[in-house]
Amino acid sequence: MKIRWSFGTIEFKILKYLADHQGLLVLREELQHFVWGEDTPSDRALDPHINALRKKLKKSEVDLRTIYGQGYIFVYKGLHA
Repeated sequence: MKIRWSFGTIEFKILKYLADHQGLLVLREELQHFVWGEDTPSDRALDPHINALRKKLKKSEVDLRTIYGQGYIFVYKGLHA
């Protein structure tokens, strides 16, 4: 079964950055800087995009994990990070 996704520009940037750093902790501030540079709209600007990505990736083989107070780790399901 093929799964098709449609990603917005910001979602794609987040996904690409996390996938390029697969298995590593990516700090929230680092990800915000990558997406928006110095012009981050707000401290919570990532939240709706992360939530949207989680919904889209739910049936995939990857997981977007939150490390509370730090950032995110992109891993393959079944692997421990």
